[in-house]
Order: sequence, then structure tokens, then C-alpha cells
Amino acid sequence: MGTGYHVYCKNCFSLENSEEDEGFTSTDYSKYQIRTGGGFLCFHKEQLEEDFENILDGEKETIEVIKVKLKEGFSFNELVGYLPYYCEKCKILDNRYYFEMSKDNEKYIPIYKCSLCSEELKSAIISSELKDGGSWAGDIIKYKVGDLRIDIKNKRLKIYDSNNKEYKLLCRKCNGGDFYIDQNIMWD
Repeated sequence: MGTGYHVYCKNCFSLENSEEDEGFTSTDYSKYQIRTGGGFLCFHKEQLEEDFENILDGEKETIEVIKVKLKEGFSFNELVGYLPYYCEKCKILDNRYYFEMSKDNEKYIPIYKCSLCSEELKSAIISSELKDGGSWAGDIIKYKVGDLRIDIKNKRLKIYDSNNKEYKLLCRKCNGGDFYIDQNIMWD
């Protein structure tokens, strides 16, 4: 129900010389961690309805909007889960929890801001996950999710929009733009 990826800067990080990965910390600027889907934490809308304050911990503004929307009669749609988000200004990836709420013909999708510059983030999908199928992929296609797509080829990562314009990803440590990507977990 979810996939995890590690993205390593080619200049800063050597996969061959690395010790056992001890996880990611906020000071580990040469790597990114991307999660998609919901895993067992929250993979369907009923879980989100019951526990959105814990699931969206730290997203105070979004939590307040959800409370208002629920009082107005909005409900969560089926597609819920983590997605990578991209900041055009900082050229970094961030992971956020994607969901949609609707009422009649109205729709609410959270707008997340970059933690570094406060610019609006763009949601992204990993194109190989669409090809692999499954319910998560079907929901992504059904709900037309993703401003951008992330292509993975030969363990390299590229980011594109719908017009095939390429977006740069920068290492937060050395400012380099060449990354390895490794699918490291399947979570459920």
C-alpha cells in the first residue's frame, strides 16, 4: 500500500562506501526520502476522518481547514496517502500527505508550503508506480493527481511537468543536481 525511496546526491554520497543506513535526519542534507501511499498508518479515508490531526501533525493550517470543511458537510475522497512535493524556488523534494475533500461540485485539496521559503509546493507522482498498477495507481489516475511526474531510469531521477519541461532537483549540501534513487521499502 506504499513505497519508500531513498534519493542520494551522487557527489556527496557513495552507495558502495556507506554503512548500514541509519535513517534520515533533518541534518542529512545530501539525501531525500520519498514515501508514497498510505501504508498501515492511513490508507483509506475512514482512517483519515478519525485521526487527521495525528496524521497531519505539524500542518496546523490544514487541520483547521479540515475542521471547517467537515462542519460544512465536506467528506474525504478515496485517494489518501503520501506523495512527494517539489519546490520550484528551492528545487527540493518534500513529502506531504495528499487528500481531497468534496461536497457536491466543490473540491478541497490542501496547498502545502515549502518549509524553507514558504512558496507553494507542487505535487508529484512517480511514473513507474502508475505502470505497476494496483489500487493506489488507479486512484491517482482516477483523481488526476500530480502537477509533476518523477521518472526513474537506471537508478536516476528526473522531474517533468505535463509538457515535458524538466525541473532540477538540487542537493541541499553541495548544490549538485545528479541523484541516485533506490526503492528501499514496500510498506503496508
